[in-house]
Amino acid sequence: MSTHSPMTLKLSPDQAEQVRAAMESHGFASPQAMLDAALAAWRKAEDDHAATMESIRQRVQASLNDPRPTPTVDEVFARLERRLES
Repeated sequence: MSTHSPMTLKLSPDQAEQVRAAMESHGFASPQAMLDAALAAWRKAEDDHAATMESIRQRVQASLNDPRPTPTVDEVFARLERRLES
């Protein structure tokens, strides 16, 4: 039983040239090897993005849950100016 699913892709001339150039410059043995590396990089970027978004969501929620009073705009700018001066 094959572990691969055959696919046919239509590439523009520019895309085909990019594949050939990547294979040559990065030493990929085949378009499949290049595609494997590209998909692994894409998966990592997606995972990194998901982790970043989750971190942002957690920080926003922590801020919303913070019982301290919200500073005024003037207070925020005064703090920023003090940080920039030091």
